[in-house]
Amino acid sequence: MDEARRLVLQDRAFYRDGGGVTLSGGEPLLQAEFCAELFRRLKDDGLHCSLDTSGAVPWDRFEQVLPWTDLFLYDVKHVDDAKHRDYVGRSNRQIIENLRRLAEGSVPIEIRIPVVPGFNDTEFDISALFHLLDKSRGRIKEVHLLPYHRLGEDKLRRLNISKPHIIPKSNSTAAARAIVSALASLPVTVKIGA
Repeated sequence: MDEARRLVLQDRAFYRDGGGVTLSGGEPLLQAEFCAELFRRLKDDGLHCSLDTSGAVPWDRFEQVLPWTDLFLYDVKHVDDAKHRDYVGRSNRQIIENLRRLAEGSVPIEIRIPVVPGFNDTEFDISALFHLLDKSRGRIKEVHLLPYHRLGEDKLRRLNISKPHIIPKSNSTAAARAIVSALASLPVTVKIGA
């Protein structure tokens, strides 16, 4: 713990004007006790503390870090549970429930959504996302739509991993623009990119 704090504080000069530290991973909440204690110490040092999560952990992991977290960066791949299970390999019920619970609290949330044409850009998908955000207005401050990129496709080929159903045939930036328009009536800032 002391070593991690020391390493973070070495870069303190870069944290001016509200900057700070973001714990990401993998999934940092798999080590929630460590995250909570590190954040507690960094808050004592006056640093802003953000946590990047998939939300796929039990709620008690969030409870451990909530008192010392200034911002959650929260990944949402799909709102529909069946489609999420089909493409991602697991249910999203815990992810969506944790997001709803977080949105009832006082810590701001930035949602990040990879936009994959044919996966999460249909009219049904966008409507489901709209309703999720509409119900979760609480602390969601921004939604970042991340256009799909093909950088990992070569790696998949080299590893002999075939995932043809996730590779979009159309332009994900155009799909992201359509989602921005569809979400325009919500009191949430929607951006394309990180």
